[in-house]
Amino acid sequence: MLESLRILQLNAHKSDVVQQSLMNDEDLKDFAALAISEPHARNIDGKVLTSPTGHHTWTKMIPTCVRNGLWPIRSILWIRSDLEAEQVPVPSADLTAAVLRLEGREVLVVSVYVQGKNEEALTNAMELLRDVIDRFRNGTGRRTGVVLAGDFNHQDLLWGGDEVSVSRQGEGQPIIDLMDDFGLSSILPRRTKTWQRSDEESTIDLVLASAELADELTSCVIHPTEPGTDHRAIQTTFDIQVPERTFPQRLMLKNAPWIAIATRTQADHLMRLVTKALQDLTPRAQPPSYAKRWWTKDLTRLRRTYTYRRNQARAQRRAGQPRPDLEQRAKEAAKEYHDNLRNQKKTHWDDFVIQGSNIWRAAKYPKPGTEMMDDKVPPLKRADSSITESKGEQAEELLNTFFPPLPTRIEPEGEQIEKVMATKPWKAPGEHGLPAIVWMKLWHMVKHRVWRLFRSSL
Repeated sequence: MLESLRILQLNAHKSDVVQQSLMNDEDLKDFAALAISEPHARNIDGKVLTSPTGHHTWTKMIPTCVRNGLWPIRSILWIRSDLEAEQVPVPSADLTAAVLRLEGREVLVVSVYVQGKNEEALTNAMELLRDVIDRFRNGTGRRTGVVLAGDFNHQDLLWGGDEVSVSRQGEGQPIIDLMDDFGLSSILPRRTKTWQRSDEESTIDLVLASAELADELTSCVIHPTEPGTDHRAIQTTFDIQVPERTFPQRLMLKNAPWIAIATRTQADHLMRLVTKALQDLTPRAQPPSYAKRWWTKDLTRLRRTYTYRRNQARAQRRAGQPRPDLEQRAKEAAKEYHDNLRNQKKTHWDDFVIQGSNIWRAAKYPKPGTEMMDDKVPPLKRADSSITESKGEQAEELLNTFFPPLPTRIEPEGEQIEKVMATKPWKAPGEHGLPAIVWMKLWHMVKHRVWRLFRSSL
């Protein structure tokens, strides 16, 4: 199965609640990229910490240049973790760029933030975007596409419509010049309001795409779920094939029927039979849920209620018949949703820490600069100074590094058994995916066969 290429853009207004809500929205699990402007990210002891710090279905990319101060970055990209992607360095804390390597083409996606009422910032951002697009198009021989998505903070008749005030007309000219120079189009329908506060609203969030991508556009609309900020989320869909996300099932070895497995391994062809027995008899874990473990159905219900109330109030306001009672209900729904989100996350954390078995895992979280997972394995340098380019090459290089050729002197059988039993049971499975616990549990049945196989392999 193949999916369409989908990208979501949102200004999170530096809100951790907005970002947590976004990252736990299951409707976004098949999107290729999330381009976030003004994310919630803090500078703590020289380390940029985001909210959340990581997610098992996304690869986090922050700008290659960060500011000193409490808010170090103003853009971020979350790329679907199963897609091949490479970050492109940009000397700005307001721009994050990455190249998606898809079947038959490469697509440059840039998360953009431009400071409002600052012409120098606008000019500098446009120059940096020119440079990154030039480098991208000149550095590949494949079909290319460009998507710039973010908060540009400047208005123009081209995207804002005829109601743009006279005082603000023309302020987006540098953006239009960039579009003309690189054949980009504003694919969000004209006059779509992306920012609203009280009775004011405007179009300052844009999605710009190259000509070929614009021709393959399926839709570029406001995302139906209310994000909880004064900006609206924009979802863009292109008629471009992207592999469907899959979740491999994990063997629950702690619940494996070891006696049955031991009985079945008393035959020949040890490795084949042990592996087959495990596959046949070990229960499978369900695919991991998209949302964090602390997320509940009640939070999803409250989010839908808030979106419904907000849309009701907005519809009346745009019809020229504002309803204060609906506005108040929307505010109350927003407060209830956000308060419950914070309380549920705190309650789940408190329960997690109380359990004694979790105390060492919990100790990893409060330490600034540490994360539960790395978002991306960087390119590796081989012994001949060449660099790996794909996940397959990275895996091969890691295998050669951690599993070098056998030594010339082989230790006696007794020492071999001691080392098998001293192995950490749930660590470092081999190429068959079987951790050491399998062989420790079955050693009384297979030790002689394993030893003979080992000696015969020398």
